[in-house]
Amino acid sequence: MKKIAALILAAVILCSFATALADGTPGVPHVDNFAAMKTQTKGEIIYVTLSKPVDKLYANWLGDLQLVELAVTDDLRASVITTGHTYQLGVDWTDGYVRQPNPFSFRWIPAGSSDATNDAIIADSASYVDKYFPSLRAVRSTIDSRGWSYAWRMKGTSALASLSDRAYITLQGDWIVCYNRKGEIVDVVYANTGDVQNMRDVAFSK
Repeated sequence: MKKIAALILAAVILCSFATALADGTPGVPHVDNFAAMKTQTKGEIIYVTLSKPVDKLYANWLGDLQLVELAVTDDLRASVITTGHTYQLGVDWTDGYVRQPNPFSFRWIPAGSSDATNDAIIADSASYVDKYFPSLRAVRSTIDSRGWSYAWRMKGTSALASLSDRAYITLQGDWIVCYNRKGEIVDVVYANTGDVQNMRDVAFSK
């Protein structure tokens, strides 16, 4: 009876091993097997330091869908220039807007106004807000139930950063390893082919 039980157990183990091989996805290594990362921001430059070499290192500008490869020096350092970006690495943008609350930014437009008059009033509204509220953007206009239009300026909003955002994407052997802005590993994915498109799919997934 014991021999039969042992044979059944061995058969189960062999079948499980064969299934794992057929699947082609090995078990995920412990995070300690991958490079540790430290980040430090000074002005508009982020300095990245790795504990050991990686095959590829990218900065993930998710809002622009840009995966920018970073050059890693012999002492395992890299840098990211943030100039021109209005959101953090790994953060997506949203097309949500917040209406400018100051009533003096509104300009009433009589119904039936010519396009030139309409454009002039909207430009006047924009000019006022540009002067006193330079961080606001995106002129909008609408027509209310009385047949009058008004123009205003609106502030674009962006998604809030979270600790799970993939700010840095690395290729380390057979693994795509993702880090947040603090340098913590937040995701590990089997690379399959390890090509850039595979890494983009991981970087830009939500």
